[in-house]
Amino acid sequence: MTLRLELWVEGPTDALTHARFKDADEGKAPAHTARGALIPLVKKALSASIDITPKNLNDRLPNDQISAHMLTRKVRDPVAFKDDRRQYPISNKARKLLIAMSNTRRNLPNTMVLAIWDRDGKVENERDRDGILKILREHGKEGTAVALCVEELEAWLLGDPGAFRRCFKKGPKKGLPGAPENLPNPKEKLVEILNELGVSGDDWAGVYHDLAEQADVETLAKNCPRGFDEMRKALVEFLAPCVLSAAGSTQP
Repeated sequence: MTLRLELWVEGPTDALTHARFKDADEGKAPAHTARGALIPLVKKALSASIDITPKNLNDRLPNDQISAHMLTRKVRDPVAFKDDRRQYPISNKARKLLIAMSNTRRNLPNTMVLAIWDRDGKVENERDRDGILKILREHGKEGTAVALCVEELEAWLLGDPGAFRRCFKKGPKKGLPGAPENLPNPKEKLVEILNELGVSGDDWAGVYHDLAEQADVETLAKNCPRGFDEMRKALVEFLAPCVLSAAGSTQP
């Protein structure tokens, strides 16, 4: 059985699967070449963490079945009620996200959802991630997960110093920060390093994708424990069961 995965993201450098991100509406066919950091990072994290080969994962979740969507659009329509605010102290936006993910799974059973956003120095963003994961866990939900970049996605691209040399054949002269999640603005640091290496900024989504392809999962998990490693754990808990079930299925 072939699965689909929707990535609900904040911007095109996270994941870009259409020629123009603003045109990434429902029903529009994905581009042949996916860009952005998340698709390679998610697939590498899954294949490194569960009992399934990368080839089998690609068979059951091919790149052309992964699509990127604006998170803000996905939470625009659902109406969230606040009667459970004491039991689950999450924001109204997080409640709307839960409803939207549940609706997608109900309408498209073979479609998994991963919603991801930046912490951006806001404690409530981290609280929403933890609260949603708690609700999913308590209700035995599979096929949906959420993740948080601390403080921004770019911290993960700074998490493996060796990825720069593997990708660009050279690394930054001054090295990389040992704890990129402690940087208040990792995007600024990443752009500074890429400029130093002479990397063109004409296609940041493509650059992010190429750099993510070279990243080592274990190194990222060690250097980015609050964001990347927590995402990896969530993928294993909530998405891996669907992948394993699909891998054992004979259905197309």
